[in-house]
Amino acid sequence: MKPLLNLDEVEFDDVEENGLYTSSRGDIGRRIGARDLGYNLTVLPPGKAQCPFHSHRGEEEMFFILEGEGELRFGEERYPLRAHDVIACPTGGGEVAHQIINTGATTMRSLALSTLVDLEACEYPDSQKISVVTGERGERGLTGPPGKLPLGKFWVPDTVAYEAETYVFEGSCYQALRDTATTPGRSADWICLARAGYDAKSPVVRGTYNDVVIYAALDIVVLDGGAFIARKDNPGACPGEGWQMIAKQGQRGIAGQKGERGAKGDAGPSGNSAPRLKSWKIDREHYTAVPVMSDGSPGPTLELRGLFQQFQNETN
Repeated sequence: MKPLLNLDEVEFDDVEENGLYTSSRGDIGRRIGARDLGYNLTVLPPGKAQCPFHSHRGEEEMFFILEGEGELRFGEERYPLRAHDVIACPTGGGEVAHQIINTGATTMRSLALSTLVDLEACEYPDSQKISVVTGERGERGLTGPPGKLPLGKFWVPDTVAYEAETYVFEGSCYQALRDTATTPGRSADWICLARAGYDAKSPVVRGTYNDVVIYAALDIVVLDGGAFIARKDNPGACPGEGWQMIAKQGQRGIAGQKGERGAKGDAGPSGNSAPRLKSWKIDREHYTAVPVMSDGSPGPTLELRGLFQQFQNETN
């Protein structure tokens, strides 16, 4: 047995297709003679999780992300994952429970390493279940066929349903827990697999807010440049606790840099000549003089009385 193996040579002998928990794992440790440690290569498609959220009491694990992006759920925290991240998963309870999820758009590949113990207990906080395994691990068995639900049938009155059969009734899907002649959903003989949905209420645009109008939940109004949606029926005055702002008028942005001065334009056509002084219109009675321009228009009146009085005073 060679004590080494290239990742290109890994054979995926553990392929799981179980909805969210879909992945392919290839054992490495036993193929190269590992004794106290187990290693495998895991391939996780986009949108899938490697396994349910769990913790180990006996085996400590480590994961090395080879490629891809995802999310690590660890205890009560969540962390983004990317290529070359190293993850430590020590033994313990819910505080070290972990789950790797591929949230990216491409396949995630990771290298997993763990200690091997004869007695192992796994805790699953989401389902409140515990798995206990004891004894030396044997060789992996053959992969069984994927589990499938029986094809669903439409329920008709007076039908006798047999255990595990599935029926569609009033928009919901039910599976019989035992042989029964009762109607789906009407007795403990059935379990609901999928509940019938219903149409969601859509927002309604009501235009500018009017304080005399009574609004309903999800009504949208406009007020002072902002948009508000009613959080309940009869939400009261807007803005207020019964309303949620969903958009507001933006502020003027910072002015950009001043651009370069443009090229000088062509000279325009010459304008008309300005009028010239042509003559004076003298009003001897009131001591005023009005200039008359070349276009016939009068200029501003000149008051001359004060000037003549000054001259007379200075010469007498």
